[in-house]
Amino acid sequence: MNDNKLFAEFFSIFMLLIVLAVMAIAFSRNEAEEIFALQGWGGLVVSCLKYYLVFIIGRVVFHLVFSFANIVFRPVVSRPKTYPLVSILVPCYNEEMVLEEAVKSLLLLDYPNFEVLIIDDGSTDGTLEVANKLSERLRTRVIHQFNAGKASALNRGISEAAGEYVLAMDADSSLDSQVLNLGIAHMERQPKLGAVAGNLKVGNRGGALLSFQKLEYISGLNFMKEAQSFLKSVLIVPGPIGLFRKAALNEVGGYRLETYAEDADLTIRLLVANYQIIYEPRMIAYTEAPTKFSALIAQRYRWARGTLQSIKLNAKWLFSPATSFRNFFLMSYVTAETVVIPVCNFLFALAAIHYSLAEGNALVVGYLFYQLTILDLVLATYVVSQERGEMQLVAYAFVNRMTYALAMETFRFFAVLDEILGMPMKWNKLKREGMNLK
Repeated sequence: MNDNKLFAEFFSIFMLLIVLAVMAIAFSRNEAEEIFALQGWGGLVVSCLKYYLVFIIGRVVFHLVFSFANIVFRPVVSRPKTYPLVSILVPCYNEEMVLEEAVKSLLLLDYPNFEVLIIDDGSTDGTLEVANKLSERLRTRVIHQFNAGKASALNRGISEAAGEYVLAMDADSSLDSQVLNLGIAHMERQPKLGAVAGNLKVGNRGGALLSFQKLEYISGLNFMKEAQSFLKSVLIVPGPIGLFRKAALNEVGGYRLETYAEDADLTIRLLVANYQIIYEPRMIAYTEAPTKFSALIAQRYRWARGTLQSIKLNAKWLFSPATSFRNFFLMSYVTAETVVIPVCNFLFALAAIHYSLAEGNALVVGYLFYQLTILDLVLATYVVSQERGEMQLVAYAFVNRMTYALAMETFRFFAVLDEILGMPMKWNKLKREGMNLK
């Protein structure tokens, strides 16, 4: 890591810690004193809220420290010493609009030894025809099966893959040219690696909804992966960009069909099998994000329920710390980050809003969202500058907590509730519109 980069990181963290200190000082302001003097129901809400805010700030600082440590100590790789065969799996179901662009992006990969397997999962549109035409012109192999789900299609691809390594991507994704070089270089250096998670970015352009998602991917998903990577325990290898050691996939039995978040379940099983997983931010994949709010709700609902399903499938580690404390800690962390904290965020927001409406006193809800907005703004500034992203995304942090984030936590809460109650669900596939990366 060069000196300028190191200085920039230290400066960014120094500024972030200053702002977090200012947030802590805000507790002693006159307005805060008036809030903390509330009695009864309001006093109870505020007492819980005060300690929860301290926890949330501490959580951000905790991940910030590990994120920074990972940036400083991450091995600098560029190209592997050898070029083992990599099998690229492209599972698809009704992807005729986007499949060709996804496969064409693979022709630009700066890596000499890979094969492409297109697994058509019983598409009802022209996907199979597009795949067959691509196989005539490009170095791809088409596998067709009756519709059995994405996990089944991926398992079929793994079983027929000739490579020592497997890269899984989505049919609506486009990969950066250095993806395989970087991933294989890490695999060479660290034989205990089971997977390398890539950097997922929103590839399509649009209005505010897509901008909120871009900010969420950077400040939520990628920031957390950077921190988790220091411990070589990234929690989710995203479906659109993940490089796996094929032997590790075979050892844990590939993807399971019992969850709607097959990538989360597979990642957890690799980790509890003592494989390491890291994050490489330069392994970039662009994916098509929902442009309609209804489609976004359906996607996040599926993610939330699928993640809880994955936790339930691996829940035995939550009740056996003596068997493996590492796995107990890992599953506790997964449960806290993906279920407990989002649900608590929603409940605290709901309690503060309810109190404000019932008592005609907006101090509590105002103080809650004031503190969280400052935290969001500072974190967004840091992560967007760190990823050299679009700085205008920081402006969305001003309103994110009261709008987009609150909406996502609301739907996540009801997804968790539905899963606990055993409500039926279906995949609700996103309707493709295509990306424009120009």
